[in-house]
Amino acid sequence: MDYLMHIPTPLLFEHYRLKDLLDIYQRHTGETPSGIVFDVFSAAGPNFASKLYPRTDHADACLHLRQLADFCGKQSLGLWLCFNPSMPFAASNATHIIDSRGDSSRQCCINAPGTQELIELLAKELRTVITEGCAGLVLPCQDLWPMGARANMIEITCFCPYCVRFYLDRGLARMKEFGFYPSPLNLALKDTGTGIDHIHALNSSITAEELIEHSRAERMLAAEYLEDLRPYQTPTESAQWGRLRDMAEQLLRFVRARHELTVKSLETIAASLKNIFESCTLACLVEGSDYDWTAGFFLDQFVTCDWFDALWLPPSASVAFASRRELSNSYSKQLGLYCVQRSWYVVGEFASHLEAGHAAFRHATLAAEREHEAIRQTHRIGKMLASFVMADPGDYRALCVEPDSINSVVTPVFFQETINKLLESIPVPKSEVEELAEALRQQMG
Repeated sequence: MDYLMHIPTPLLFEHYRLKDLLDIYQRHTGETPSGIVFDVFSAAGPNFASKLYPRTDHADACLHLRQLADFCGKQSLGLWLCFNPSMPFAASNATHIIDSRGDSSRQCCINAPGTQELIELLAKELRTVITEGCAGLVLPCQDLWPMGARANMIEITCFCPYCVRFYLDRGLARMKEFGFYPSPLNLALKDTGTGIDHIHALNSSITAEELIEHSRAERMLAAEYLEDLRPYQTPTESAQWGRLRDMAEQLLRFVRARHELTVKSLETIAASLKNIFESCTLACLVEGSDYDWTAGFFLDQFVTCDWFDALWLPPSASVAFASRRELSNSYSKQLGLYCVQRSWYVVGEFASHLEAGHAAFRHATLAAEREHEAIRQTHRIGKMLASFVMADPGDYRALCVEPDSINSVVTPVFFQETINKLLESIPVPKSEVEELAEALRQQMG
């Protein structure tokens, strides 16, 4: 069993030595890590000295990374490098994501050639810093395709020229219909006012008829279209059946083509990383549901891919995965447990908000502006803390049906004391810090 300590943000190095972080990890988990996972990219840019994306706010980032590599070598710790393929710091007209209404996102589209080329160039730069001692690579496969909703209209991604061309080449000629209401998306997705609900039965083998049935049962668009159906009538007798079936078939063609696009893009990125960092294990960090809308692939088909070596899942997903013998018994890759519910997405968002808060304070010119920005960013962090659910890596055996199938346990070094220290470095009124600290205590114990 390998225990890995994840360092999601270089901000931790401003408060702790590496040895201190190891001590904190051991104190909270009761385990001695065999390796360290480090995020190569953050929201502000690469976490190393890059000529392509130089960072004035991180002049010593390269020093931190070199020190980390040297430390891992001396302590016989494996160094895992985590590459976020969405690279929010690098979005441009040639790479950014576009939603179904034509609005752009800060994230890069993994299907855009410019994104894939940039990841390769940055990886080559990084290779000059980490010349040896890299044990593994991590590719987060979550939140690749962000989405939103306005007035019942679902806004999904991506509709950049490269993605649209991909869909057109596969016969999806009516993609413009996804930018209106009602659209095929409303069969499976619903604007709740505070978020987006979805049907939970979407999988790689679902039929159009089954999709309509689940949409009706979970009060999605099909329920609205079939509300006048009489008890003795079947859905196929409804005047709306033809339209519903057409929308369901259109949606299934889209999600299946989207799965192909996502897997193809990730495989291209993975191949370039493994070519640069030879002989390294590649782990994919996934959400774990049958189909995750922001990931864009079907899990049962994804696990059969031969271009990655390990799969890391959050606790609840690892239970479901280990208990599904049709997946786990035929699964030959290493299986890892990432000890945070919702996995890397929550940790990554939390780290991004922290770094944004620090940057806002450092670059604001007036004291009033600094206070306003700090409070605003800290409130955003507080919202993330409310959904931050840690799992106890010491109890991982209770989380898995077949614990022997777990090869590694990955835990971010985000514990109460480290998060409090990071929050305290953003100057805000004492009451704000106390409020967030109390929320943290209630969530994490």
